[in-house]
Amino acid sequence: MRDDPLPEDEMPQPVHFSTRIPFNFEPGGLSERPELATQIAIISSLWNEIEARISAFLAALAGSESKTVIAVYLAIKNDGAKRATIDTITQQKLSATDFARFQEIMRTIGARYNDRNKVVHGAWAISPKYPNKLLWADVRETVSLMTDMIGIDHDEPQRQKKLIAHQKQLMVYGLSDFKRIEGRMRAAYDELCAFTKPHMERGLGPLAKVDQRAVPPPQETRAHPVQTGNQSARRSSSRRGVRIPDVGKDGPFGE
Repeated sequence: MRDDPLPEDEMPQPVHFSTRIPFNFEPGGLSERPELATQIAIISSLWNEIEARISAFLAALAGSESKTVIAVYLAIKNDGAKRATIDTITQQKLSATDFARFQEIMRTIGARYNDRNKVVHGAWAISPKYPNKLLWADVRETVSLMTDMIGIDHDEPQRQKKLIAHQKQLMVYGLSDFKRIEGRMRAAYDELCAFTKPHMERGLGPLAKVDQRAVPPPQETRAHPVQTGNQSARRSSSRRGVRIPDVGKDGPFGE
């Protein structure tokens, strides 16, 4: 078997070392791979945006009952029950054609949910054998290994065999792997946005923030040289009754 890391464009793949390699699963180890650790946070945040978008979409559909509907929806912790609530509301409020289209979008989002869970709930390690990568492990497999090791403390060949078998289940992630996941999640979010935007504008009003991308302030806010900085422009505009977008700070659903 090969004992060298795989090329970047072939990952993620299992660890391909036939002998044991050093690795560190301590959380602080991620600080040695800051660019990759940031990708984990980005993927988690993208999923939060998807969930927030769905919540706002349901509020727009519920109309006058939105506060009650969203309070109930957000209180649900079970994934199956939450999906059933989404399906019930959208089936009642959307046309048959729109409901069928929304179901297609939700299937895509379900796949992205699996991507997110693997990244967020997995265990991440660093290894000097993969200086620009992270190693991923299924926590359930790690716990299983611990139980398998019980009772074979004095059987070193058997211990090494089990440790090598577990090592081969570790997956190697480089920046390109995280970027592909991020790209899939952004595409799913964009698809959800395109579908929900007209419904949200009707249900929440024309001033509803329905786009994730930051919107530059209107040119008129820069017309007075005395007004320097976003806060002074905001104070001036509020006196004139003009609302200055600040999507970058508050996210797509800020006030």
